[in-house]
Amino acid sequence: MVIVSASHVSPAVLIPGEKGLVTVTLANTATGATSTETSTYASLGTTVSSVTDVSAVVGSVYLNGRNDIQVLAGNSQFAGPLGPGQSVNLTFLIQAPAKSGVFFPVLHVSVQDADPLFYPIPVVVNLDVGTQKRPALVLSQERPGYLPPGETGDMILTLSNEGASTATDITLRVERDGGGIAPTGGGTFHFERLGIGEHVTFPLLLLAGMQAEPGIHDVAVAITYTMLDGSRRTDQAEVTADVRGKADLAVSSLKTTPASIARGDRVELVVRVENAGTGDAKSTSATLEIPLHGTTKVFVGTIKPGNDAPAVFSLEADRAGEIPGILNVTYRDDFGTRFLEEPVTLRVEESDATALVLVAVLALAAAGLGAYYLLTRRGTRRDA
Repeated sequence: MVIVSASHVSPAVLIPGEKGLVTVTLANTATGATSTETSTYASLGTTVSSVTDVSAVVGSVYLNGRNDIQVLAGNSQFAGPLGPGQSVNLTFLIQAPAKSGVFFPVLHVSVQDADPLFYPIPVVVNLDVGTQKRPALVLSQERPGYLPPGETGDMILTLSNEGASTATDITLRVERDGGGIAPTGGGTFHFERLGIGEHVTFPLLLLAGMQAEPGIHDVAVAITYTMLDGSRRTDQAEVTADVRGKADLAVSSLKTTPASIARGDRVELVVRVENAGTGDAKSTSATLEIPLHGTTKVFVGTIKPGNDAPAVFSLEADRAGEIPGILNVTYRDDFGTRFLEEPVTLRVEESDATALVLVAVLALAAAGLGAYYLLTRRGTRRDA
């Protein structure tokens, strides 16, 4: 792709009828563009491939003065290939008109197998550079970028020209923040021009490092552009990134006292909840949905990142068997209210007292059967 990477007018301000020089730099921004040609030699049983760089072929270059600026020399001074990553400087001799103002001769570049390039170049005649109208580029964002440490967040930026003249060849570069905030994909944006009152909207992705401190981070942005007189100007702006910690709770362990539960026992169930996230888990509470009587809702409080805390439930094991339940944990972090749900199962054995009663019942039943057997035997003998 052939572009105008730079332009300059000397002197910066011409007096009416004065001659000056316009210098432009044409550059081929393609890097490593190649073509591959393969030849097969059947008699030798071999195939040979050759790789060559593909150049942009410039057909013609000329500067159109548009009936105001006279182009005295320099047109058609260059034609031919321009290799990937290469550039060429071209100089045109011009003469200012008899009137004052800002004029825009247009550079025409024809490129083989590509759209032609048209590039206006501002020429200032008899105006005070210090007092001439200037563009004013203003950067704004639609919403703050909420960034959990270690994750990427997006924001929508708008660049507006609120000044009194057009800005061209605009480059916007997002700097790396010292607090661990960095743009993804290089963080550089380019726009050809912004006229008076025009704006452009584009997305920006920012990455927060794992060590980024929670809070508001101001990320610097450099905006460089060309003004009417051809000079380059850089303005400083900033975007705001709001680093917010995200809690991540999980159940790390469950423990009962006693360890082996029998029917009729008073049981203490201790559930340890750990925070593996990057922000505080605030107002943490836990509810145990289980078909047993007792304390089934507890308040845990705040769990810091990397720490855990117990949720203690006191229950009455009034039934035996596999007792299923659901543990629900509710907590808040910087992103809102969040929930955790985990299944819980308690195994309750029959109590020793219940077992003794069963043994006694079985013994009585056996004794009854024995007495019945003896009485039946005696009655049978008498009949005999």
